[in-house]
Amino acid sequence: MFDPRTQQLFHKLRSKQYRDAIVAAENANAIAFQIRAMQAERGWTQEKLGVLAGMKQGFISRVVNSSGNYSLSTLRKLASAFDVALIVRFAPFSELVDWMVNLTPKRLAPPNFSDEALERVPDDSNQSQVAKPVSRIQADVALTEITTFATLSRSLSEAHENAAPRSGQLTFAGLAAGTEAKYGKAA
Repeated sequence: MFDPRTQQLFHKLRSKQYRDAIVAAENANAIAFQIRAMQAERGWTQEKLGVLAGMKQGFISRVVNSSGNYSLSTLRKLASAFDVALIVRFAPFSELVDWMVNLTPKRLAPPNFSDEALERVPDDSNQSQVAKPVSRIQADVALTEITTFATLSRSLSEAHENAAPRSGQLTFAGLAAGTEAKYGKAA
């Protein structure tokens, strides 16, 4: 059986208008939020991200503060700069619900390929995967990051929960406190 939050979300998704709004809100806010989270997790400025992505800082600023109008080319450059995978595909709503309900700091700010590969060091003796030992400093940094991103991911999750139809318009509560971005009906 589903947990109450999942049940409530699926109940809201019965409305086509709500489904369209939640997809628009996810596209408009989650990608920019995820870019900011990965940037913060790595301690990068917009200028550094711009250099790594081959873009000007002003363009990076527009991307991370935009309303979701990203080109695939831009997203590919950013994925390359962060050294993470970019997956763009159509998916069932159950996957969107899973993303929203089970959002974690690691899902929000995935590690780059090198860090991810280091998390899994093959143990040749039994062909299984074993976790890489971490230092006390790495553990303290990770705990701080997890606490920070848990707070950010709760904000994103709460923002998704606040998406609701209102007299012909759909409102999505933004990630920043008190911010709202309004979306008209889907054409």
